[in-house]
Amino acid sequence: MNLYFKDKLLGVLPESAVPNLFLFCHGLGLQIAVNRTENKVQVNGGLSNKVIGIFNDEYETGNPLRNKACEEVIIEAVRKTLSHSGASTRTITEKTFKNNEDLLLSVHVYQIPRIKQPILEIFHRSAPKEFEWISLMKSEADSAGIKFSLQELNSHEKHQTVRMHIMYPQENGDHFWEVYGYKLAHVICLGLLCRLSRNSLSFAFAAFPFEALLDFITSPEKKPESDPVLEDLQTAPSIDSKELILSASAYFDYHIISKQSNPKNPKIYCSLFIRNTGNTILVNPVVCLRISPKGTVSITGQIVPPKAADTLAIQGSEGSKGWQFMHDNWMEQSEESGEVWIKPIHELSLSPGESTGLTNLQLTVKNNADSQTKVEAFIYFSDSSVQIEADNKISIMYIN
Repeated sequence: MNLYFKDKLLGVLPESAVPNLFLFCHGLGLQIAVNRTENKVQVNGGLSNKVIGIFNDEYETGNPLRNKACEEVIIEAVRKTLSHSGASTRTITEKTFKNNEDLLLSVHVYQIPRIKQPILEIFHRSAPKEFEWISLMKSEADSAGIKFSLQELNSHEKHQTVRMHIMYPQENGDHFWEVYGYKLAHVICLGLLCRLSRNSLSFAFAAFPFEALLDFITSPEKKPESDPVLEDLQTAPSIDSKELILSASAYFDYHIISKQSNPKNPKIYCSLFIRNTGNTILVNPVVCLRISPKGTVSITGQIVPPKAADTLAIQGSEGSKGWQFMHDNWMEQSEESGEVWIKPIHELSLSPGESTGLTNLQLTVKNNADSQTKVEAFIYFSDSSVQIEADNKISIMYIN
């Protein structure tokens, strides 16, 4: 019998060996069908029965920050990756989807001023079965220096809908693909393949790109085809690998808890995370928390006074660890200037891609706070010229 993988003839298979092949493909999560009338055995990728609808929506097309060209690049990368595993994609609108799609995907890309790292925001219907693919995406996003955020999908949306919002810094907008796009496409494709493969007998082989591999094996001298969608974005000059890059980013992760009986006296539980985004080691980050209006927020947490650093600090295998206030009269300075200065207890080095953080801080807004309270963070590295402001700030506004 003639053996085909998709539309490619692989060879002739004795009929007596068909059950062996059938069981083998079934165990790998591949699709296999035997047609004795046509003397044909058809093998397809593990996701060949999957259909993905990609929204071509006009939502927020008037938003000047939205970049449709970058959206098309990401979507085309997703289409090509899914096609290698046999999945089919089609462009749909809110009115034309057929309700037989395994996944409804929407991708919006925004070029945002003043942020320092790309952000991938996922809107989906949370459920225990969603954990694996979301966990994989978060892990890969963290490795790629992409901030990852999860949001609950609106209740009126179809359960198979996944909406993705990508936000990237404006300063590198002209080189989106080289700087951010390929990393974002990699993270997104991994997550979607994991989600579509989760019910397959063999998760790994269901998403395996057999067709691309066969092209490589059967045509060893054939040069890879250029990608017309991406080739224009790949012509930017490469960065000299010896160039010294000193850069960092920081952001707040926080929760605000307010009692109904005393809404103007909320508590803020927060952490400030700092990441080395350059290619050389950064040493001793010094943090300045600026409170506005001054004297309206008190700070507690795992930060010790300078004189108690050796006795109250966390003791590790390499000595004392943790953070301390820079000044003995830090509380008075906070009341007078609105600034609180914090530094590591002992030398703290951040290798490229490494992160650290001021964690488990508790900020309490005092009763005499104005109509708005704001907390900003500024980070200075003592051994270099790197000075940064956190990507976000904590801001509370009171409405009577």
